[in-house]
Amino acid sequence: MKKALLFVLGGMSMIASAQNMTENKVSFTYIQLPTNPIASQYTQFEIVVVKSFEQSNQDSLTSYQMKLDNANIQYESAMNVWKEQKKNLDRNYLTQLANWEKATNAGTVSTMPVAPTYPLQPVKQDVIQPNMHEDLPADQVNNMISMDGYSKGSGGAKVTLNFKGIGGIKVVETKSGSGTTTKYSYRVEYTMPVEIKVESPSQGVILNTIVLSEVRSYPLKDYASKYEYQLWYLDNQTQLWSELQKHARSVAMQEITTFLNNACGFPTRTWSTEIHSVKSHKDFNYDDLTTAYTTAKQGYDLIYQTRDRKNAHAKLTEAIAMWNKALTESNPNDNKARINDKVTAALYYNIAEAYFWMSNYDQSEQYINKALNAGVMKYKDDARRLQGAIQDAKIRWKANF
Repeated sequence: MKKALLFVLGGMSMIASAQNMTENKVSFTYIQLPTNPIASQYTQFEIVVVKSFEQSNQDSLTSYQMKLDNANIQYESAMNVWKEQKKNLDRNYLTQLANWEKATNAGTVSTMPVAPTYPLQPVKQDVIQPNMHEDLPADQVNNMISMDGYSKGSGGAKVTLNFKGIGGIKVVETKSGSGTTTKYSYRVEYTMPVEIKVESPSQGVILNTIVLSEVRSYPLKDYASKYEYQLWYLDNQTQLWSELQKHARSVAMQEITTFLNNACGFPTRTWSTEIHSVKSHKDFNYDDLTTAYTTAKQGYDLIYQTRDRKNAHAKLTEAIAMWNKALTESNPNDNKARINDKVTAALYYNIAEAYFWMSNYDQSEQYINKALNAGVMKYKDDARRLQGAIQDAKIRWKANF
């Protein structure tokens, strides 16, 4: 019993002497580099709007006219047949009447012939007019599209936006609940692809791709009965088409801007992370790690100033040196060491992230791997997060420098 108690007390002593980490939460801004950079001598861009949907309108009108002409031809043909059938029935009936009247006048009593039953008169097929794409003024597009790091103007990059128009329209019904809580929800599914081409005088075509080709969704109202929706639709088909276009185009402008900024612009982003240090400890002094944290924070606060982040290098290099010096004391096998396993893993991650923001990705990956292999779950998760971002960062850096 005494030995067991001594073991428990010893374990409590080890826990008490273990270092308590300080997770210093920091956020800073940076300029994201483009994946498809425009040559640096160009600081302006202009938008050229191509309206392919105008051809779709013309195609729809042509198809509508063909259907209308065909319906008229079929109707006229059916009417001619009907008139001939009616004429033959009338001729036969009048012949019967003439014979009946002559017989009656001669004194023969007989029943008057019954009037014929005509076949149903043909009805012209109702050809529904197509929904036409509304005009999309170039000025409207120009006002809604922006690219960070560039102003509007000619002589620089040219962004051609080819709007294909809305297609693949389908109303989808979803039923939920039961009894008095039954609800019918409706949404319109659609596509509205836009071809984006970016080019510059010296580079030619920088990128050419189609966006917004995936199925999108526009929510409608909920109804207690599906027939309520059908009643609403009878009176609001034209309004729905107009509202759908406005919605789809508004979403398109936002996504085109996002795409251009991600591919060619220099948007300002925010990065949130933790710089790890150690709380004061009765047996050890951790002022060096506190100073390293302060120095690293000063470096991160300078990152936003330039696209290459050079202004931050001196401070981050200084912090890395402090962390590496501390790592010379690393003793992962001794929980009571000043730089034990937990502190070691935290410092690996600190260094990995500092190298990451200095765009030294080879060194960053080395320390990411060290953090992953250090065996402390908290810092494994942090390292995986950084690992997930490093490939995209490398691609952007290589494309620009």
